[in-house]
Amino acid sequence: MNARLLFALAIVALLCINAQHGADGGTRADPIGTPVSGLITGTTTWTESGSPYKVIGDTLVDPAGKLTLEGGTKVIFTLGTKLTVDGRMLSNGTILKRVTFTSSQDQPSTADWAGIWVNSTGSAEFTNTNIHYSVAGINVIGGKVIVRNSTMSFHYLSAVRAGEGANVTVTDSVISSCEYDGLMYNNRSAGAVLRNKI
Repeated sequence: MNARLLFALAIVALLCINAQHGADGGTRADPIGTPVSGLITGTTTWTESGSPYKVIGDTLVDPAGKLTLEGGTKVIFTLGTKLTVDGRMLSNGTILKRVTFTSSQDQPSTADWAGIWVNSTGSAEFTNTNIHYSVAGINVIGGKVIVRNSTMSFHYLSAVRAGEGANVTVTDSVISSCEYDGLMYNNRSAGAVLRNKI
């Protein structure tokens, strides 16, 4: 090989090494998409192009806030984190581009994350949405939730838990591999369960 070719190969090798190590000598993290935590206020939209949204700390939709997830959006949760809805949330998946909420772990298991919590001032709609690997997928504490054409699986307790005062409707959805109940409704909750496979 001539000297120019050897010099060029040496430069490429140095660039590759530099890409793998930060200034402090540590390995740089791979791109993780969009990290999220804390308070969501106003109108916010999560998109497929911004995915995955990595929940690195508990995240709350403010009572005056609205969070919309477009079709194809993926949300991954680090261990023990949750998404709480005191305002409004719309998970607008489509048949071809579903919205997904799941664990961030390479080998996920039930109870990796704490689920989606909809409180008394909150409302949420899930259409063509996948929810997997939490303690309980959707927890409704007095709020209103509609689930349509969605898939929920591998939850430690239930896919949906409707507490006292909750109004929860689940239709045309598939619920599987929950260690306790697929759906759990408090006797003081309301709603409907229609055409599901549990």
